Amino acid sequence: MQHMLNWNDLKYLLATVQAGSYNRAAEELGVNRTTIARRIAALEQQLDAPLLESGNGGYRLTEEGRLALDSARRFEQEAHQLESRLTRGGGELRGSLRVAAPLGLGPEFMAELAAFGNAYPAVRVELINTQDPVSSLNQRQADVGIAVTHDLPDYLSGRRVAVLQRAVYASERYLADHPATLPLGEHRWIGWGREMAHTEVARWMQHHLPAQTAVGLRVNSWHALREAVRQGLGVSHLWCFLAGDIGDLRAITPVTRALDIGLWLCHHGEVRNNRRVSAFVDTLAPLLQRRAGDSD
Repeated sequence: MQHMLNWNDLKYLLATVQAGSYNRAAEELGVNRTTIARRIAALEQQLDAPLLESGNGGYRLTEEGRLALDSARRFEQEAHQLESRLTRGGGELRGSLRVAAPLGLGPEFMAELAAFGNAYPAVRVELINTQDPVSSLNQRQADVGIAVTHDLPDYLSGRRVAVLQRAVYASERYLADHPATLPLGEHRWIGWGREMAHTEVARWMQHHLPAQTAVGLRVNSWHALREAVRQGLGVSHLWCFLAGDIGDLRAITPVTRALDIGLWLCHHGEVRNNRRVSAFVDTLAPLLQRRAGDSD
Protein backbone atom coordinates (compact mmCIF):
# COMPACT_ATOMS: atom_id res chain seq x y z
CA MET A 1 0.00 0.00 0.00
CA GLN A 2 2.86 2.40 0.71
CA HIS A 3 3.81 2.24 -3.00
CA MET A 4 0.37 3.29 -4.27
CA LEU A 5 0.19 6.67 -5.94
CA ASN A 6 -1.14 9.49 -3.82
CA TRP A 7 -4.04 11.16 -5.66
CA ASN A 8 -3.43 14.39 -3.76
CA ASP A 9 0.08 14.61 -5.21
CA LEU A 10 -1.29 14.04 -8.71
CA LYS A 11 -3.81 16.80 -8.03
CA TYR A 12 -0.97 19.24 -7.32
CA LEU A 13 0.73 18.28 -10.57
CA LEU A 14 -2.53 18.79 -12.47
CA ALA A 15 -3.09 22.19 -10.87
CA THR A 16 0.47 23.32 -11.68
CA VAL A 17 0.18 22.36 -15.34
CA GLN A 18 -3.24 24.00 -15.69
CA ALA A 19 -2.15 27.19 -13.92
CA GLY A 20 1.22 27.39 -15.70
CA SER A 21 3.40 27.94 -12.62
CA TYR A 22 3.88 26.96 -8.98
CA ASN A 23 2.86 30.42 -7.82
CA ARG A 24 -0.42 30.52 -9.74
CA ALA A 25 -1.23 26.94 -8.73
CA ALA A 26 -0.59 27.82 -5.08
CA GLU A 27 -2.95 30.80 -5.45
CA GLU A 28 -5.70 28.66 -6.96
CA LEU A 29 -5.39 25.88 -4.36
CA GLY A 30 -5.03 28.24 -1.41
CA VAL A 31 -1.64 26.90 -0.30
CA ASN A 32 1.89 28.27 -0.48
CA ARG A 33 4.39 27.66 -3.26
CA THR A 34 6.55 25.48 -1.02
CA THR A 35 3.67 23.03 -0.51
CA ILE A 36 3.20 22.69 -4.27
CA ALA A 37 6.91 22.07 -4.85
CA ARG A 38 7.12 19.61 -1.96
CA ARG A 39 4.15 17.53 -3.13
CA ILE A 40 5.42 17.33 -6.70
CA ALA A 41 8.89 16.38 -5.44
CA ALA A 42 7.30 13.60 -3.38
CA LEU A 43 5.50 12.35 -6.48
CA GLU A 44 8.75 12.40 -8.48
CA GLN A 45 10.48 10.44 -5.72
CA GLN A 46 7.67 7.91 -5.62
CA LEU A 47 7.78 7.44 -9.40
CA ASP A 48 11.59 7.69 -9.50
CA ALA A 49 11.33 10.03 -12.49
CA PRO A 50 11.44 13.80 -13.11
CA LEU A 51 8.01 15.18 -14.05
CA LEU A 52 8.77 18.87 -14.63
CA GLU A 53 11.83 20.60 -16.01
CA SER A 54 12.73 24.28 -16.16
CA GLY A 55 12.06 26.08 -19.40
CA ASN A 56 11.70 29.59 -20.75
CA GLY A 57 9.13 31.39 -18.64
CA GLY A 58 8.36 28.48 -16.32
CA TYR A 59 8.18 24.69 -16.24
CA ARG A 60 7.37 22.12 -18.90
CA LEU A 61 6.42 18.47 -18.61
CA THR A 62 8.91 15.68 -19.21
CA GLU A 63 7.78 12.55 -21.03
CA GLU A 64 7.16 10.91 -17.64
CA GLY A 65 5.30 14.04 -16.57
CA ARG A 66 2.93 13.77 -19.52
CA LEU A 67 2.13 10.18 -18.56
CA ALA A 68 1.50 11.21 -14.94
CA LEU A 69 -0.69 14.11 -16.11
CA ASP A 70 -2.80 11.75 -18.24
CA SER A 71 -3.31 9.55 -15.18
CA ALA A 72 -4.23 12.58 -13.04
CA ARG A 73 -6.87 13.65 -15.55
CA ARG A 74 -8.33 10.13 -15.72
CA PHE A 75 -8.47 9.86 -11.91
CA GLU A 76 -10.20 13.23 -11.69
CA GLN A 77 -12.76 12.39 -14.35
CA GLU A 78 -13.54 8.97 -12.87
CA ALA A 79 -14.02 10.47 -9.41
CA HIS A 80 -16.57 12.94 -10.72
CA GLN A 81 -18.33 10.31 -12.82
CA LEU A 82 -18.59 8.08 -9.75
CA GLU A 83 -20.11 10.90 -7.71
CA SER A 84 -22.59 11.63 -10.50
CA ARG A 85 -23.70 7.98 -10.65
CA LEU A 86 -24.08 7.77 -6.88
CA THR A 87 -26.20 10.91 -6.69
CA ARG A 88 -28.67 10.04 -9.47
CA GLY A 89 -30.95 8.07 -7.22
CA GLY A 90 -34.11 9.33 -5.58
CA GLY A 91 -34.64 10.54 -2.07
CA GLU A 92 -33.80 13.75 -0.34
CA LEU A 93 -30.78 15.62 -1.64
CA ARG A 94 -27.92 15.54 0.84
CA GLY A 95 -24.22 16.28 0.89
CA SER A 96 -22.12 19.33 0.16
CA LEU A 97 -22.03 21.74 -2.75
CA ARG A 98 -19.20 24.20 -3.32
CA VAL A 99 -20.32 27.29 -5.22
CA ALA A 100 -17.79 29.72 -6.73
CA ALA A 101 -19.05 33.29 -7.19
CA PRO A 102 -17.31 36.47 -8.37
CA LEU A 103 -15.43 38.35 -5.67
CA GLY A 104 -17.60 41.24 -4.53
CA LEU A 105 -20.69 40.05 -6.38
CA GLY A 106 -21.12 36.79 -4.46
CA PRO A 107 -22.94 38.37 -1.48
CA GLU A 108 -25.33 40.10 -3.91
CA PHE A 109 -26.77 36.68 -4.76
CA MET A 110 -27.45 35.71 -1.16
CA ALA A 111 -31.24 35.85 -1.62
CA GLU A 112 -31.03 33.32 -4.46
CA LEU A 113 -28.69 31.09 -2.44
CA ALA A 114 -31.14 31.28 0.46
CA ALA A 115 -33.94 30.12 -1.85
CA PHE A 116 -31.89 27.06 -2.76
CA GLY A 117 -31.07 26.41 0.90
CA ASN A 118 -34.75 26.57 1.85
CA ALA A 119 -35.67 24.17 -0.95
CA TYR A 120 -32.86 21.70 -0.14
CA PRO A 121 -32.07 22.10 3.58
CA ALA A 122 -29.96 18.91 3.73
CA VAL A 123 -27.45 20.22 1.19
CA ARG A 124 -24.52 22.05 2.80
CA VAL A 125 -23.54 24.99 0.58
CA GLU A 126 -20.05 26.48 0.74
CA LEU A 127 -19.79 29.87 -1.00
CA ILE A 128 -16.34 30.56 -2.43
CA ASN A 129 -15.82 34.21 -3.34
CA THR A 130 -13.09 34.28 -5.95
CA GLN A 131 -11.63 36.59 -8.55
CA ASP A 132 -12.35 34.01 -11.26
CA PRO A 133 -15.06 31.34 -10.71
CA VAL A 134 -14.12 29.66 -14.01
CA SER A 135 -10.58 29.15 -12.73
CA SER A 136 -11.94 27.75 -9.45
CA LEU A 137 -13.93 25.18 -11.42
CA ASN A 138 -10.88 24.37 -13.51
CA GLN A 139 -8.90 23.72 -10.32
CA ARG A 140 -11.77 21.62 -8.90
CA GLN A 141 -12.13 23.98 -5.95
CA ALA A 142 -15.86 24.28 -6.69
CA ASP A 143 -18.65 22.06 -8.02
CA VAL A 144 -20.65 24.80 -9.71
CA GLY A 145 -19.97 28.43 -10.53
CA ILE A 146 -21.81 31.70 -10.93
CA ALA A 147 -19.60 33.36 -13.51
CA VAL A 148 -19.56 36.73 -15.25
CA THR A 149 -17.96 36.14 -18.65
CA HIS A 150 -18.62 36.37 -22.37
CA ASP A 151 -18.16 32.66 -23.14
CA LEU A 152 -17.28 29.49 -21.27
CA PRO A 153 -14.15 27.48 -22.08
CA ASP A 154 -14.72 24.20 -23.91
CA TYR A 155 -14.13 22.09 -20.80
CA LEU A 156 -17.14 23.61 -18.98
CA SER A 157 -20.87 23.22 -19.52
CA GLY A 158 -23.38 25.81 -18.45
CA ARG A 159 -26.35 28.04 -19.01
CA ARG A 160 -26.25 31.75 -19.71
CA VAL A 161 -29.10 33.02 -17.58
CA ALA A 162 -28.84 36.76 -18.26
CA VAL A 163 -26.89 39.54 -19.90
CA LEU A 164 -25.64 42.01 -17.30
CA GLN A 165 -25.48 45.66 -18.28
CA ARG A 166 -23.67 48.71 -16.95
CA ALA A 167 -24.22 52.45 -17.14
CA VAL A 168 -22.49 55.44 -15.60
CA TYR A 169 -24.12 56.32 -12.26
CA ALA A 170 -23.85 59.25 -9.89
CA SER A 171 -25.42 60.09 -6.55
CA GLU A 172 -27.91 62.90 -6.07
CA ARG A 173 -25.37 64.48 -3.70
CA TYR A 174 -22.74 64.57 -6.45
CA LEU A 175 -25.21 65.81 -9.07
CA ALA A 176 -26.16 68.78 -6.89
CA ASP A 177 -22.75 70.29 -7.78
CA HIS A 178 -21.97 68.51 -11.08
CA PRO A 179 -24.76 68.55 -13.70
CA ALA A 180 -25.43 65.20 -15.36
CA THR A 181 -25.16 66.93 -18.74
CA LEU A 182 -21.42 67.60 -18.34
CA PRO A 183 -19.22 65.76 -20.86
CA LEU A 184 -18.00 62.53 -19.26
CA GLY A 185 -14.41 63.75 -19.29
CA GLU A 186 -15.37 66.72 -17.09
CA HIS A 187 -16.82 64.57 -14.31
CA ARG A 188 -14.75 63.32 -11.39
CA TRP A 189 -14.39 59.54 -11.76
CA ILE A 190 -13.89 56.58 -9.47
CA GLY A 191 -11.55 54.13 -11.13
CA TRP A 192 -10.15 50.65 -10.61
CA GLY A 193 -6.87 49.92 -8.87
CA ARG A 194 -3.74 48.59 -10.51
CA GLU A 195 -4.60 44.92 -9.95
CA MET A 196 -7.91 45.50 -11.80
CA ALA A 197 -6.38 47.33 -14.76
CA HIS A 198 -7.10 44.33 -17.03
CA THR A 199 -10.88 44.55 -16.57
CA GLU A 200 -13.12 45.73 -19.39
CA VAL A 201 -14.38 48.74 -17.42
CA ALA A 202 -10.83 49.89 -16.64
CA ARG A 203 -9.89 49.54 -20.32
CA TRP A 204 -13.04 51.44 -21.33
CA MET A 205 -12.02 54.35 -19.10
CA GLN A 206 -8.53 54.34 -20.55
CA HIS A 207 -9.78 54.39 -24.15
CA HIS A 208 -12.84 56.64 -23.87
CA LEU A 209 -11.95 59.32 -21.32
CA PRO A 210 -9.49 62.15 -21.98
CA ALA A 211 -6.08 61.76 -20.35
CA GLN A 212 -6.73 64.78 -18.13
CA THR A 213 -9.94 63.32 -16.65
CA ALA A 214 -9.90 63.56 -12.86
CA VAL A 215 -9.87 60.20 -11.09
CA GLY A 216 -10.29 61.04 -7.41
CA LEU A 217 -10.29 57.49 -6.06
CA ARG A 218 -9.34 54.01 -7.20
CA VAL A 219 -10.82 50.85 -5.66
CA ASN A 220 -10.52 47.11 -6.10
CA SER A 221 -13.98 45.80 -5.20
CA TRP A 222 -17.56 46.22 -6.33
CA HIS A 223 -18.78 47.17 -2.85
CA ALA A 224 -16.16 49.90 -2.49
CA LEU A 225 -17.03 51.24 -5.94
CA ARG A 226 -20.75 51.37 -5.25
CA GLU A 227 -20.28 53.00 -1.86
CA ALA A 228 -17.89 55.60 -3.27
CA VAL A 229 -20.46 56.56 -5.88
CA ARG A 230 -23.19 56.70 -3.22
CA GLN A 231 -21.06 59.00 -1.07
CA GLY A 232 -20.69 61.46 -3.94
CA LEU A 233 -16.97 60.92 -4.55
CA GLY A 234 -17.48 60.70 -8.30
CA VAL A 235 -19.14 58.80 -11.14
CA SER A 236 -18.47 55.30 -12.40
CA HIS A 237 -19.95 52.36 -14.26
CA LEU A 238 -22.19 50.26 -12.00
CA TRP A 239 -24.22 47.12 -12.64
CA CYS A 240 -27.71 48.28 -13.64
CA PHE A 241 -29.48 45.35 -11.98
CA LEU A 242 -28.01 46.37 -8.62
CA ALA A 243 -27.60 50.14 -8.80
CA GLY A 244 -31.11 50.61 -10.15
CA ASP A 245 -32.56 49.59 -6.78
CA ILE A 246 -30.64 52.23 -4.84
CA GLY A 247 -32.80 55.33 -4.50
CA ASP A 248 -30.06 57.95 -4.29
CA LEU A 249 -28.21 56.75 -7.41
CA ARG A 250 -29.09 57.86 -10.92
CA ALA A 251 -27.85 56.68 -14.31
CA ILE A 252 -26.42 59.66 -16.19
CA THR A 253 -25.77 57.75 -19.43
CA PRO A 254 -27.62 55.07 -21.37
CA VAL A 255 -26.40 51.49 -20.99
CA THR A 256 -22.85 51.12 -22.32
CA ARG A 257 -23.46 48.21 -24.70
CA ALA A 258 -19.76 47.53 -25.16
CA LEU A 259 -19.67 46.42 -21.51
CA ASP A 260 -22.54 43.91 -21.73
CA ILE A 261 -21.48 40.52 -20.38
CA GLY A 262 -23.11 37.18 -19.65
CA LEU A 263 -24.12 35.80 -16.25
CA TRP A 264 -23.58 32.03 -16.31
CA LEU A 265 -24.30 29.02 -14.14
CA CYS A 266 -21.56 26.56 -15.07
CA HIS A 267 -19.90 23.28 -14.12
CA HIS A 268 -17.74 20.52 -15.56
CA GLY A 269 -19.54 18.40 -18.13
CA GLU A 270 -19.08 15.12 -16.29
CA VAL A 271 -21.06 16.34 -13.27
CA ARG A 272 -24.17 17.38 -15.21
CA ASN A 273 -26.02 14.35 -13.78
CA ASN A 274 -25.08 15.19 -10.21
CA ARG A 275 -28.46 15.88 -8.61
CA ARG A 276 -27.12 18.60 -6.33
CA VAL A 277 -25.59 20.48 -9.28
CA SER A 278 -28.73 20.03 -11.40
CA ALA A 279 -30.99 21.19 -8.57
CA PHE A 280 -28.80 24.24 -7.96
CA VAL A 281 -28.85 25.29 -11.63
CA ASP A 282 -32.59 24.64 -12.01
CA THR A 283 -33.36 26.65 -8.85
CA LEU A 284 -31.10 29.63 -9.45
CA ALA A 285 -31.51 30.07 -13.22
CA PRO A 286 -35.04 31.59 -13.15
CA LEU A 287 -34.27 33.58 -9.99
CA LEU A 288 -31.15 35.16 -11.46
CA GLN A 289 -32.94 35.73 -14.76
CA ARG A 290 -35.69 37.62 -12.96
CA ARG A 291 -33.20 39.52 -10.79
CA ALA A 292 -31.23 40.74 -13.79
CA GLY A 293 -34.41 41.63 -15.69
CA ASP A 294 -33.30 39.55 -18.63
CA SER A 295 -35.01 36.72 -20.50
CA ASP A 296 -31.94 35.67 -22.49
